[in-house]
Amino acid sequence: MFNQHVKNNHVILSHPQYSSQIELDWFEPNFWQQQQKIVGAKKGRATAWFFKHADLTAVLRHYWRGGLIGKLLSDQYLYWGLEQTRVYQEFSLMTRLIELGLNVPKPIAAKVSRYGFIYRGDIITEAVSGAKSILDILIERTLSEAEIKKNSTNYCPIS
Repeated sequence: MFNQHVKNNHVILSHPQYSSQIELDWFEPNFWQQQQKIVGAKKGRATAWFFKHADLTAVLRHYWRGGLIGKLLSDQYLYWGLEQTRVYQEFSLMTRLIELGLNVPKPIAAKVSRYGFIYRGDIITEAVSGAKSILDILIERTLSEAEIKKNSTNYCPIS
């Protein structure tokens, strides 16, 4: 379960453990930089910011579009209702997977900022200690056949 509250044109979803602490500032990398709480960053389509708050190490990620449409509407999505947003769907899915006992990053908070028929979004999740992307591993070394099989069956079960 998660909490939800509205602040101006923003809807904030939050894990009950953090609901009382979450402010709009949490979704701005500059907020964490000014407090010198940024502990890392990962670049992909955009930058994911790692920050430390009390005992929490978290990742702040803004939703960016890819592909051709991303060149026109970099971070804008059509708003068809809160539950149809990528932000809400990812946050609620991660919450449900945690409830099922699966090993996924804990969702901390998410923000949907609506401007008429358009929205933008951000999500904060707990950082996974020692996690590496497949790209990070491939830069260091080649995957073994067993690792390729293991990872491919995680995403595409083979009968």
